Amino acid sequence: MNRMKRSLLGLALSVTVGAAVAGAVLITAPAERRVQAAESQSVPLPETLLAARRIMVEWRTEDGPRPFPVALWYPADRGPATQMVGDGPLLTGVAVRLDAPPQAPLGARLPLVLLSHGSGGNMTNQAWLARDLVEAGYVVASLTHPGSTTGDSSPQKALALWQRPGDLSAALDAVLKDPQIGPLVDPSRIAAVGHSLGGYTVLAAGGARLDREAYRDLCRRNPKQGDCAYFLSAGLSFDSLDRAKLEGSYRDPRIKAVVAMSPAFAQAFAADSLAAWPVPLLVVGLTGDELLPHAANAAALAARIPGAKLLEQPGGHFSVLPDCKPGGKALLAQEPDPSDRFLCDDAGQSRAQVHQQVSAAVRVFLKDTGV
Repeated sequence: MNRMKRSLLGLALSVTVGAAVAGAVLITAPAERRVQAAESQSVPLPETLLAARRIMVEWRTEDGPRPFPVALWYPADRGPATQMVGDGPLLTGVAVRLDAPPQAPLGARLPLVLLSHGSGGNMTNQAWLARDLVEAGYVVASLTHPGSTTGDSSPQKALALWQRPGDLSAALDAVLKDPQIGPLVDPSRIAAVGHSLGGYTVLAAGGARLDREAYRDLCRRNPKQGDCAYFLSAGLSFDSLDRAKLEGSYRDPRIKAVVAMSPAFAQAFAADSLAAWPVPLLVVGLTGDELLPHAANAAALAARIPGAKLLEQPGGHFSVLPDCKPGGKALLAQEPDPSDRFLCDDAGQSRAQVHQQVSAAVRVFLKDTGV
């Protein structure tokens, strides 16, 4: 994601957590597992029930300290007045009660979903999904990945892909140890959901391994594809990557189900790691994806993984970001780089409808897997 995209997403964080703090949807892969997804109308969660707060994760990698914030989304029945989180001139935020005390049914322990954002994104990018998941009885932890987040993103930093799944594991450790949220979480029911580079992240945490030769071949064949163009435009060489780190296994066995939305590097995973994929998987493919074309990426990946399900959802690559405000497209149209305009491009679909359908599919999938 280029500088313009990062700056606009940054503007959307006018209040950060803890700072003030159309077509039918099909689940397929392969054809014999084709089913019709149920239509769903999202029921708005009462503002009194959605709370959020921010924690810091402190951990040290082989490359040095890597602290980052995590937004926790959870149910509450009381607390301070609502504030908008993730709201700005381009994207629409959500109303939450910041730092409200958590509330769950007496004796209940809730499943946890980890959310991983895409390149240049941030921990509020899927706040709409976090809201729906909390409504459905989940606790959600959305990460901020250093080196590939709003205001701190560069090809050089983001290319150290192996650090991202480690972020998930570190965040999970922190959530389970958190004195307020940890006791609410059922540690046997944990899922990970990610978009774009976050899709790669959750796949890696679920057990997929990259293949450097496949990675290099992918970008040789598709230099303009979004997940390659970002790095190639900076003149980075895949030969310079630490092969052992790039191709290592970063599976976290605590993660029991994975949802990968328009995953980056879908063509660069080692075949043996996909053949041995260990947990239930839903791949969400946006059929109008202009950065990671659906057929060659999400659909092809799902076909390579035994038992994987594929949600074929009309929409563009950024349709799983928050709703664009009415003046969003006009704001983007002022920018000289045409690719910036994709941020509010939903391939002729209603973004609200995309959110409803993706959210419904994710919740059904998680319920069916026991998470």
